[in-house]
Amino acid sequence: MFASAGKSVHIYALERGGLKNMSKYIPKTNESIKQISWCHDNSYLAVLQENESPQILSIKDPSNPCLVHTISLIADITALRFKSNTKRILALGTRYGEVLLYDTKNRCVTKSLGQLSAEVTMLEFYSADELLVICIDNLVMFNLISSEKVEFSNPHTCSALKCLKPTNDIAVGCLNGMVVIWDGATKCKKQTYCLHSAAVTGIVASNRDRLLVTTGTDNKMCVIDRISDLCVFRKILNQPITSLDISGNEQCMVAGLKDGSIYVYQMSDHLKPQICTRMHPTAITQISFINGFSLGLLESDSLLEEENQFDLIGAVKETLTDDLSLSVTPADLESNVEIQPLQASQVSHFLQHCPEVEVPEEKVKLDLIRLINSHFSHLENQLNDQCGRLHTLVSNELDSLYAVAARWECFKSMEMDDIVRYIYRIVTSKSETKIVSQ
Repeated sequence: MFASAGKSVHIYALERGGLKNMSKYIPKTNESIKQISWCHDNSYLAVLQENESPQILSIKDPSNPCLVHTISLIADITALRFKSNTKRILALGTRYGEVLLYDTKNRCVTKSLGQLSAEVTMLEFYSADELLVICIDNLVMFNLISSEKVEFSNPHTCSALKCLKPTNDIAVGCLNGMVVIWDGATKCKKQTYCLHSAAVTGIVASNRDRLLVTTGTDNKMCVIDRISDLCVFRKILNQPITSLDISGNEQCMVAGLKDGSIYVYQMSDHLKPQICTRMHPTAITQISFINGFSLGLLESDSLLEEENQFDLIGAVKETLTDDLSLSVTPADLESNVEIQPLQASQVSHFLQHCPEVEVPEEKVKLDLIRLINSHFSHLENQLNDQCGRLHTLVSNELDSLYAVAARWECFKSMEMDDIVRYIYRIVTSKSETKIVSQ
């Protein structure tokens, strides 16, 4: 079961016959919905509209979602996220940089995490809910136990956020199309990918975070193998992709598009969606699967058979495009064997059965220019960082030299006798000081 948000919220179930639209919730105002968040047992859904107070919906009966609470205590809320281990605590971020923890049962603020320098755009709990990752212009991580705040020097404005739990990494998508992977423990940058030429809108991970799937407003869907640091699959859709999420058992992935369409992909076949239907009259702002592996999520009568085990790289091999350069089997995945390149005959065979995607020449040129600009921007930031470090080092060395030179400056205007008397006074005063101290 999953939800999609546009100017309304739809609840869906995946069944053998296709996609079942179980219910729809239409807010009182016509503002676009920015974010939605499931509580840990999926009984409540938090909904945040543009310029409106957050609403809590009861989804105990998925066929009849109903409004149970509107958070009017706090103004100008721009981001929200339920804690993953409780349905009571909701993290809220405001337009003025405030970050608060709100108790939905007692309907009050339980803790204020302070004020940041810019509007909070995204929130994500991390590391068993002990840490809260906050997106403003850059990235901030707040420790809820020690109240320690750590700021990451993310080079570009964040547009997508995903905490990768098995590896304790943080994936950040940027407005310029870059995807940056941060080590949550060391706070260091681990990997950077420049695959999109426009804003990244979705990041999901699978196979113990070995594989990342990213989407963007440049119509691209990219699959990245983090072991080899290669993009092993790239697909161009006919519309900008505005949201992406993956089911808890990693068998199904759903993309939301700008025209309101929903594409449901089986993870073993990325080349074409299993279901493609337009559900919203406006752009989809978020796709969100329920938490966990139960509660109707792809059960025995679902769209996907239970015996269809997850084999993403194997699927990539079957749906080869020009970007594909790897060939693995399920045994390779389980035994972590080294991945071998495809043979030329295999490539030829797969390319013959791979349908062509017609893309206008002007769009290809524009896409290429944007991608080049993204790479140049990344290199420019790296160069600026290195130049800044070099400038600091040289300045420190020059300061040391100036300090040494200043000590000798007094000798320039003195005669030799004066210099000798000056040195004698210094030595004598030091000797007297030593005797007195003894």
